[in-house]
Amino acid sequence: MPIPSPKGEPKKNFLSKCMGDSVMVKEFPDEKQRYAVCQSKWKKNSLTETTGLLSSKGTIEIDFTDQIIAANLHGVSKRGKGWKNQ
Repeated sequence: MPIPSPKGEPKKNFLSKCMGDSVMVKEFPDEKQRYAVCQSKWKKNSLTETTGLLSSKGTIEIDFTDQIIAANLHGVSKRGKGWKNQ
């Protein structure tokens, strides 16, 4: 069964709801493990809501396209170790 998702509620309320969810109690009888799963779900949801950077795979995606274009416009190139101006 799916893990409960936060719905714009305070962290404390979500964790309480998640910890007491009958499906969660059955699937994660160990309270510490269940808390870790609930905490993880909260963090992932929080990252997605606040930054929009968390992908559906649970990885953070950052677009550096603008910085790369700006670096190329200013004649920055990669030589040896690190980046240096030409």
